[in-house]
Amino acid sequence: MPIDSRSRHWSRLRSEAASLGPLNRVVEEVARRHDLDELSDEALIDQVREGADGYYRAIWAILRPEERLVVAQLAAGAVVNPKSERAIRHLLARRLLVRDPELRLINESFGRFVRETAPTQDIRAWEREGSASAWQQLRIPIFLVLGAVILFLLTTQHELMTTATAFVSTFAAAALAVLKLLTMIERPATEGDK
Repeated sequence: MPIDSRSRHWSRLRSEAASLGPLNRVVEEVARRHDLDELSDEALIDQVREGADGYYRAIWAILRPEERLVVAQLAAGAVVNPKSERAIRHLLARRLLVRDPELRLINESFGRFVRETAPTQDIRAWEREGSASAWQQLRIPIFLVLGAVILFLLTTQHELMTTATAFVSTFAAAALAVLKLLTMIERPATEGDK
C-alpha cells in the first residue's frame, strides 16, 4: 500500500485513541500489527473495538441510566433530549463525549461498542422509564399536598364540609347508577327478560 494510506491509518488511530490512557495502549498495539497497511478503516476500528472491550465494559458499568441513554442515543445517531443536560455535563467531564461542534461520542469504536451493548429496544425502554420517572417522583408529594389542603379546608370550613359531603354522596350515587345502567346495556337480553 502507498505511504498515504499509512498516514490515513495513523490519523484514524489517533482519533480512536481520543487522548485516553487505556485507549492509547490499545492503539499502540494495533499500530504494531505487521498487516496494518492491509487493514481497511472498518477493520482498523474493529481491531480497536476488540482491544478496548474491557475498558468500554468498565465504563458502561459505571454509567448511570440517564448517561447510558444519552450515549446510546448518540451512538444510534439520534437526537439527545435537551433535558439530559446534567448527564451530558457528566459525560463531557469524563471525556466520553466531545463537542466538535456537535455533540458526539469520543470515537467510532466506542460507538460500535454501545450499539452492540444497548439494542434499540433497550434504548426505547430507557426513554419510557425516563419520562415515567418524573411522574413517579412527583406523584406522592403532589397527592400528599393535595390531601393536606383538602383536610385543612374540610376541618376549618364547616360549610365547605357540608357541601363536600353532599357532593360526594351525590357523585357516588350517580356513579353507581351509571355502572348499573352500563351492565344492563352490556348484558344481552335473555328469553326471561322479554
